[in-house]
Amino acid sequence: MANEEHLKILKQGTEDWNQWRKKNPEITPDLTEATLHKADLSEADLTGASLAGANLYKVDLSGADLNAAEDLTAKQLIATIKWQEAILDSSLRVEAEKLIGQKNR
Repeated sequence: MANEEHLKILKQGTEDWNQWRKKNPEITPDLTEATLHKADLSEADLTGASLAGANLYKVDLSGADLNAAEDLTAKQLIATIKWQEAILDSSLRVEAEKLIGQKNR
């Protein structure tokens, strides 16, 4: 289950979230099983965040940094919007593109 404090800060907006991340680089954000449906996370620093089981349906990830995000799956990623514009590990990007290719067959 997501850390309620982390979730509260994230819901305040990307600017507040990124400031909190800069002030607390030693903290690994825990967004496990968070419901982030349709959230605007564009430009959010989600580096190393735990996203296991998070609902990312139609979340805007344009420019978001998802490098080393823990337990983020390609299936979660392709449920978002603008994930192609996010900063993420190349292996996850390739896996997501393969899933999309399979859906389009």
